[in-house]
Amino acid sequence: MGKTKETLELEQKLYAHTRQGGYPYGPFEVTLSSTNWANRTTYERVDFLTVDRQGIWKAYEIKVSKSDFYSPAAKSFVGNYNYYVMPEWLYHEVKMDIPKHVGVFVEGSFPNSLISVKRAKKTDLGLPAQELYISLIC
Repeated sequence: MGKTKETLELEQKLYAHTRQGGYPYGPFEVTLSSTNWANRTTYERVDFLTVDRQGIWKAYEIKVSKSDFYSPAAKSFVGNYNYYVMPEWLYHEVKMDIPKHVGVFVEGSFPNSLISVKRAKKTDLGLPAQELYISLIC
């Protein structure tokens, strides 16, 4: 299934936003793998992932509808800072269900702009940094 026009537009805005913020590299659709206690490998996918030169990881989940937001699909909040990226109307409808540590960016009025409406709080990584680096490269 292909991405919606809305998702592609938010991806473009997120890419432009992170470049302005000094993150030289960040791929979309990063597949994360982790070996759990039973030596089974599990897979999740984060919509966008960045790391800076100080080793601070930021993970972004793009949501374009209420059904997308409430989908049972995993929200891969594995970064030190984690964010939703969504249209402003959606934020107003789901803001009470956003975890306290997760930040939110909404579409700005200028082309390729995002506005922070909720700051993320720093958390421990959801996976070891070595696994994140491998996933980022792959």
